[in-house]
Order: sequence, then C-alpha cells, then structure tokens
Amino acid sequence: MSVVAKVIQALIAAGPVYGRISNRIYNSRPPQEAQLPNLTVVKTSEREPYGLDAATGFREARVVVMCRAVSAAGADYLGDDVIAALKDYRAGDVTMQRDVIDRLEAVDADGKQFFVRTIGFVVWH
Repeated sequence: MSVVAKVIQALIAAGPVYGRISNRIYNSRPPQEAQLPNLTVVKTSEREPYGLDAATGFREARVVVMCRAVSAAGADYLGDDVIAALKDYRAGDVTMQRDVIDRLEAVDADGKQFFVRTIGFVVWH
C-alpha cells in the first residue's frame, strides 16, 4: 500500500474528518467538479533513512494534506481536524508526525474562489 493510501486510510478512520467531508479525499489532484470541502493528499518526497551502521528498515515520506473549503474558517477548522487525526498517529508499521508546513491561502481558479490550508506530515512506514 502506498504512503498516500495509508494517510487517506487514517483520515477516513478519523470521525471528525470523515464527518466533515465524507468520501471527498483525493490522491494528488481533485476533479474539477469536486465539491467543497475536500482534502487532497500529495507525497512530496520519500527516502530510506540510514543510521550509523545501516538502513533503519523504515521508509520516510513527506506528505502534504491540502484542506479546501469555501471560507478561510472552514479550511482552518478542517485543517485542525486533520492535525488532530494525524499528528501522533501510530498503527501497525505506520507512524506519522507533523512537519513544519502549515499555511492558509486564498485561491481563485476557474472563476471560483476558495481557501486552502496546506499541512505537512512526516510518515515512517
């Protein structure tokens, strides 16, 4: 299972996130007709970290979750729910932790204005 699929699985399992967006969680790019609010999960990098003597056995990936909503407050609240669901997530061989990325911005695309909160996470799997 890919790291993006593992993040999406954790988000679906989180009650508050699923309650706000149902099944509107997308891998890489949402369709143009996607309803707001929604989430997009994108892997930005992946590597196998090495300790002093050898590989650690885990892969380290960095992902961003983009929380899209009609209002800035909606994107902010959805982002808070995502952080609560993933910040110290541990299940099986997957551990997630917040990264330094966290920004809120207005977007005007295809004549529609919406807001996006982008939050970064480090995932070991």
